[in-house]
Amino acid sequence: MTRRSPTMWGVLAGSLVFLLGLTSSPAGAPLAIPKPTDPLLPPPPPPAIEPSVVNLAVSASLQHVAQAVQASFPIHHQHEEEWLPGKRLLEGAPFEYRYYLWRGPAQFTLTGNQLVTEFPDVRYRVAARMAQADGQPRIGTCGYGDQWPRRLRLTATSLLTWTESWRLHTTTTFRPPALADDCRLTPLIADVGPLLAAGLNERLPPFAAAIDRTVAEQAEAKQRAEMIWQRLQDPVELKRGMWLAYRPTLARAGPIAADGEATLRSIVSLAFHPLVTLGAKPVLSPTPLPPLQLGQPAAAEGFHLGIPMLVSYEELNRRLAPQVMGEEIRPPVGAPIKVTGLQVYGSGDRLIAAVTVTGGVNGTLYLAGRPSLAPVTQALEFRGFDFTMETRNVLAKATDRMMHDAILEKVLPETTIDLRDRFEDLRNRIERQFTRELVPDTWLEGSVTQLVSRGIYPTEQGLEIHLVVDGNLKLTVVK
Repeated sequence: MTRRSPTMWGVLAGSLVFLLGLTSSPAGAPLAIPKPTDPLLPPPPPPAIEPSVVNLAVSASLQHVAQAVQASFPIHHQHEEEWLPGKRLLEGAPFEYRYYLWRGPAQFTLTGNQLVTEFPDVRYRVAARMAQADGQPRIGTCGYGDQWPRRLRLTATSLLTWTESWRLHTTTTFRPPALADDCRLTPLIADVGPLLAAGLNERLPPFAAAIDRTVAEQAEAKQRAEMIWQRLQDPVELKRGMWLAYRPTLARAGPIAADGEATLRSIVSLAFHPLVTLGAKPVLSPTPLPPLQLGQPAAAEGFHLGIPMLVSYEELNRRLAPQVMGEEIRPPVGAPIKVTGLQVYGSGDRLIAAVTVTGGVNGTLYLAGRPSLAPVTQALEFRGFDFTMETRNVLAKATDRMMHDAILEKVLPETTIDLRDRFEDLRNRIERQFTRELVPDTWLEGSVTQLVSRGIYPTEQGLEIHLVVDGNLKLTVVK
């Protein structure tokens, strides 16, 4: 057996010591790793959002239309002070007449965009005067004295539409009067009912015009629309320093339809360009109320908002540190490594995690990466982080690749921050601002259906998460 030379043994022993020494740096000898301090890049503006098309279900009471109809058609309508010449012949001879009519209560039926007004119990009396051969007048009456008043039915149909000036418009027509009883003059035999119905029918168009005129005078659609339009242009504060501006641009109204027995309903589509700003309340130039476009509104698309949500570094560190503090990493060879601290901050376009360790490796290690948001759990994840180049260079001299991988596996990949509470808070704030009384008796009601991340960017204050918020919106006019 050949005896090895002392030099060979020395080389082998030295190699073993060298390998073991590289595997674990002595505690108390901190690693000198440069701290990343690249200037932060400004985050881009919130994600570009396609224009929102919000279909507002507008409901309004029929009360003021019904009041206008009844006010335009007086309860009592009479002409008994003097005789009126008949426009037709009665039994082949000219005649004169006078009458008294009272309409009774009205009944309203809403079908589609038509308001049908019925006066089912109109009572009337009439007297006619004809000249006899001797020149003396002969008078016959129907409904006077001991005679019971005669009955007829009147029916009016009002077509309901919008105008470009945001007013409710009616086009009213009367059907021919429907006689319920004969009206034979006593002691005359002639039945004046058909003549009375024809004469009354000629006098109904002015009543129809009066109904339309009164509806137009009482309709406050334009005034209310202007108030709503102005309120929608006023930015609302989602939270301190975060403002939401709806920025409406145009409106399109659909047909008017019945919603129950006493409510009108229509769909008004508003085009929004919503904007979220940070800082002081924005000052926006007001946009005047545009003409109301008429036609079928677009399909319901809800609203879409681009909103930046800030998660401060203080909050990140408060949530991350407990998950890694005290974590112990046991390498295959050498002393264990213990995590004693973690701080995150932004550098350039990345997030830096400064991890303080003691034991087999002693110092501050720097990991860099871009966190992601889990789509289902809405948790902030740090799976793609790796050591900075400077940290890798120093670790390559102080430890081996196995130690390098062991540290990476233990520090951040399993660390997440659950942001569901932040998203829920943002959702609630948006819904509270969307659900409010815009003007008296006019309520806006909104609901958020989805929050989706479009990007995560480090800023001086923290991580800025750009979100797209989708939802639905409804407007209700109580009266």
